[in-house]
Amino acid sequence: MFCSKCGAQLTEGAKFCEVCGSPVQADTNTKQIDPLENRAESRNSASNAALSTTATSVVAYMTWIGFLIAYFGGDREGAKFFLNQALVFNLFFLACLIPFIGWLWGIYMLVCFILGVIWAAEQKETELPLIGMIKILN
Repeated sequence: MFCSKCGAQLTEGAKFCEVCGSPVQADTNTKQIDPLENRAESRNSASNAALSTTATSVVAYMTWIGFLIAYFGGDREGAKFFLNQALVFNLFFLACLIPFIGWLWGIYMLVCFILGVIWAAEQKETELPLIGMIKILN
């Protein structure tokens, strides 16, 4: 017999599950959960804990911290194009620190940021204007 909550095998006569502590149902007609099926469900829920491809793509544009979170905690393979675009964006954004010229560049970078986030949310692999053709990540 198996626990109805976690799928662990129960010892005969047990009133509580030794693994999760939930009470054992005395009814013999209750559905028994296959432990292998339950393990697959836990693996799926663990993989869902990581950022999805869309979330990875959008978060990558949110400053350097967002890029690092997306790169190390997100779906790196699924969002490879957007991670590269966000890295190029973040590098070129540093030019905004230059007085006067950087302020004009900042307006252009704001437009690139808006376009990048929209395209990342739609998963539309379109390069950012002017700077999008640069490939850093393989």
